[in-house]
Amino acid sequence: MTIAELEQWRALALTGLEAGLKKRTGNPLQPQLDDAVRCVGELSMENEMLRKERERQARGRRRDPRDLCQYRQALLIAGVCQVLEFLRSATMPFVPERAPR
Repeated sequence: MTIAELEQWRALALTGLEAGLKKRTGNPLQPQLDDAVRCVGELSMENEMLRKERERQARGRRRDPRDLCQYRQALLIAGVCQVLEFLRSATMPFVPERAPR
């Protein structure tokens, strides 16, 4: 095997790698970003519900059982979201974006 053959294989491999990277469409981290945006929305909703509950308690009014049920559902959703995010971060290593040339 000559050095010229090795150089030719190297050039072919680099060309193939560059073509493969150029072919990739979209951001590979987009699903994670979408999950994070969804989680932020859920936490914002939970925060709003907690704020309303605190205001009701400050006024001394009794709670509506339907609101309490929605509050519990929001807490459950937020907890599940946090567990899923923990599992995803524990099983999927961070993939840094490609540095610009």
